[in-house]
Amino acid sequence: MEETKTKEKRFIAVAVAVLAVALLVVSIPISKTIKSKKSFYTQINGRLTYATDVADFDMYVYEVGAMVRYGRYDWLVLAIRDSSALLITKDCVSDGEYHYYKKGGGAPVTWEQSMLRKWLNKDFYNSFNEIEKKNIQSTAVQNEGSPNYGTSGGNATVDKIFLLSLAEAQIYFNSDSERVATSAGNQGWLPGDDYYWWLRSPGNKQASAVCVDNKGHINSEGLLAGGNILGVRPAMWITL
Repeated sequence: MEETKTKEKRFIAVAVAVLAVALLVVSIPISKTIKSKKSFYTQINGRLTYATDVADFDMYVYEVGAMVRYGRYDWLVLAIRDSSALLITKDCVSDGEYHYYKKGGGAPVTWEQSMLRKWLNKDFYNSFNEIEKKNIQSTAVQNEGSPNYGTSGGNATVDKIFLLSLAEAQIYFNSDSERVATSAGNQGWLPGDDYYWWLRSPGNKQASAVCVDNKGHINSEGLLAGGNILGVRPAMWITL
């Protein structure tokens, strides 16, 4: 009888040890996977994901059409290339002129020269923390001229943050309804209202820029870069 009890105790001890090892094996890959990259990216079922908070494993799946959280805003995934993703904010995060003129808004301007580009790559970019900034790529931005009016798009630029071009707004959205943007509600507008928003391409004049109206239609003639206050939807490529 005593020998039987001893065997039972040994069996229980071995079972407990095996269970503890099994739990350890299961838990290790999760911890190592999430913390192995400074950006906290990993793969789940073959899909790239991002954890904004390692403590609670707040995961987002990065695939075309997905909505993700990055920094203080919600972003729509427009494209995935290798280990990079093109994002645009779900809503207009601010409003303003494409370019500010001290003496009227009729002078020629390109994306390279615009005040909006400067704001995006300084003030808006600096709203991200250091980890987030490291994952935002420097993008070679091609600035094509107007296909309808022949106005120049100016020089190519290298930007952390940019606006979509006319062509990109056509490529990455399948319909007008997909291009409709509302206010994020943090710049004095009423949340949920639909707004016009800027694209970086030139309009029918060198002093104008193309925009998307509140129905999602692309206005290729554009509006004067100065004097018109439209919504702003930043775009950027990030490293996954």
